[in-house]
Amino acid sequence: MPGARRDMLVGRLGTRFKVRVSSPPEDGHANRAVIRVLSEHLDVAAGDVELIRGGKSPLKTIHVRGIGAEEARLRLL
Repeated sequence: MPGARRDMLVGRLGTRFKVRVSSPPEDGHANRAVIRVLSEHLDVAAGDVELIRGGKSPLKTIHVRGIGAEEARLRLL
């Protein structure tokens, strides 16, 4: 969700996680900010976090190299 005061992982929203970023959505800035926030919380390099689907949508699908989906959920909680 672009336009926030600061970049942060807000918490769960159903089965997904909500991330707020201050960067505008133009030119992929908000997507890169989402990747940065997630990489920090997951304790992986930003290059290991890949946007798979939803580049122009608020609902995004992310792939994280090196850890499984369950491990990622645990790290984000």
